[in-house]
Amino acid sequence: MAISHQPVRMCVSCRKRINKADMQRYIVESGEIKEDKRHTKQARGIYLCSEQCHENYSKRNSKSKKKGQQS
Repeated sequence: MAISHQPVRMCVSCRKRINKADMQRYIVESGEIKEDKRHTKQARGIYLCSEQCHENYSKRNSKSKKKGQQS
């Protein structure tokens, strides 16, 4: 019996590899970060595995952007 292939993606926050269907995808559209619930939008995206990872990633990126603006 053949095993079907399940696409796997890596969470950009915790670096865990999880099935694509179990993750949340976000894209930048018109300068805003938006969730791509259907995983079908034509844009570069990032994958996050949980709400906790979303919060951690947002905090980490806001600090790095502030640090870059001070220079």
